[in-house]
Amino acid sequence: MGRWDRRNFGKAQDSIVTNVVERIQAAAKHLGIDGDVVPFGSHTNTLCNANSDCDVTFVPREDVWGEAALHILKLIAQELPSHGFKSIIHIFQASIPIIKAIDPGGVEVDLCIGNHLGIHNSRLVAAYCQLDRRVGEVCRLVKQWAKSEELVSISDGHLTSYAYTLLTLYFLMKSSPPLLPNLQDLAFGSGHDSVAVVDRKWGQKMTWECKFWEDVELLPKSLNVDSSEKLLRGFFRFYTEEFDWSTHAVCVRLATPKQDVSKFNLAAPATKEGWFIEDPFDLRHNLASNCIKEGRQRILARMAEALRLLEEGGLQAFHSLMLW
Repeated sequence: MGRWDRRNFGKAQDSIVTNVVERIQAAAKHLGIDGDVVPFGSHTNTLCNANSDCDVTFVPREDVWGEAALHILKLIAQELPSHGFKSIIHIFQASIPIIKAIDPGGVEVDLCIGNHLGIHNSRLVAAYCQLDRRVGEVCRLVKQWAKSEELVSISDGHLTSYAYTLLTLYFLMKSSPPLLPNLQDLAFGSGHDSVAVVDRKWGQKMTWECKFWEDVELLPKSLNVDSSEKLLRGFFRFYTEEFDWSTHAVCVRLATPKQDVSKFNLAAPATKEGWFIEDPFDLRHNLASNCIKEGRQRILARMAEALRLLEEGGLQAFHSLMLW
């Protein structure tokens, strides 16, 4: 993996990320554990705000998983207070065990072990944001809206923050004309070298293809001239009035402007009632699998309300909703 180079993540929030990385790296070094601390998530793809957690993963020099990875996580958790971290919480029963902590600067940090897919997901989102400033603007507005409406949590049957990012990217690929191309499809069509990533989240060794078109500066600009406000209205209208949740999937990997993706043709199991938001790389991961009926109804109701406010009062009314 190599040590973290901020150039790999474009507009990473340097001061925050660097301080967190250096402190956790020092903790690992003190323990004699060889590896690299690599940031991912919103602090590395321009989608963070003042309240965003800092997601980092420790990548051991030797591949470890299961109990061995959990052992390393526990050792680092015990060492973190000596490096200024406080309020440390262990969440070891999750599909990807993490520890939550607060660094000396007050930043909330989520640390896991060997999350290669998280790193590649963040790079993909960063590439899409690099294509057009409106991508980041609309993504941030959607994420802020979802958080203000308390719609970001799988523990109470809603969706993760990353799921809302994928919802936004998929819509921007389906807008007319499309604001975004499909970077994964472009990489496959141009003969890019494979980027194979091994993952064991599902209890067995799985290899996922993580390549996408990275030379975004070579791509032509979109013909879409809509404002971020108009795109935001389109986002809420698309998912409340146009998208068929009963048969279609939100699938960034296979998105095309004209053709919908059937959720019954994908790798993860699907039902007519359940929503399907496919992870771009881990094809067995439906990010909406824990979104319950009441959560889905609440999300759609809040989306409809947001659309009404935007149509009647524009962004000013929308921002007042988030401040309420």
